Amino acid sequence: MKPKNVVLAIMALACSIALSCLLVGCGSPGGSAGPSESGGITVSGSSDTKVVPDKARISVSVVTEEKTAEACQSKNAESVNAVLEALKTQGVDEKSLQTSYSNLSARYGNRTTDASDDSKNTTTTGSSYSEWVITGYEMTTVLTVSDLDIPNVGTLVQACVDAGANEVNGIDYYASNYDEAYNEALAQALAAAKGKAETIANATDAHLGKVTSVSEGYQDTSARYVSSAKEAYAMEDAAGGNGPVAETMPGQINITAEVTVTYALS
Repeated sequence: MKPKNVVLAIMALACSIALSCLLVGCGSPGGSAGPSESGGITVSGSSDTKVVPDKARISVSVVTEEKTAEACQSKNAESVNAVLEALKTQGVDEKSLQTSYSNLSARYGNRTTDASDDSKNTTTTGSSYSEWVITGYEMTTVLTVSDLDIPNVGTLVQACVDAGANEVNGIDYYASNYDEAYNEALAQALAAAKGKAETIANATDAHLGKVTSVSEGYQDTSARYVSSAKEAYAMEDAAGGNGPVAETMPGQINITAEVTVTYALS
């Protein structure tokens, strides 16, 4: 037999064997055109719940400048202590007060001197030098004030400014009912996932079975309020405010829940 004919014969035999295996598989017991008992479908669901925050945290800074490091630090400490005392007078618990940042740094500038001066860090320009020197010092201390009731935020910010804070860095909002709102969103996310699964099952002529697995998605807990104070404080009347107090508008916080669910199909 010629080599070409041998190859053709082998190929024909392989095709015959493959066809026989396919026919046996199609005729085996338990075969079904629809989803099997062990089949499944995996879907995801998400939901948002909006809540009005009832707690806040503010950050204020005391920035001072002086010619010497010692004078700068002393002036900064005096103002910081005044701000802390003002907050305590307003009823803020010490556990709600934190010095979150403190930094003392030199300030530099150029000084032009005669060319005859032998100084370091100089650049020659004609008959003079431009020298890089320390011109003073700057110190920044940041205070974080937590556990604040929303209606009191404006008054406390004003008290900080009156006492010596010269920067207001921002306000963060929190919800004391975060967990309840998240659980509500979680239940809605599970319902949304089930609705998807039912739609897919109906479209494929299958029946939705029991849940075989559930996994929770990423949960952003940045809006959850956790008290750092031992007891809630009561606001005192603001003493000698130097300006109008701005009303604080917290808006709403968006709380999202995500789930992935696998259902059996039959």
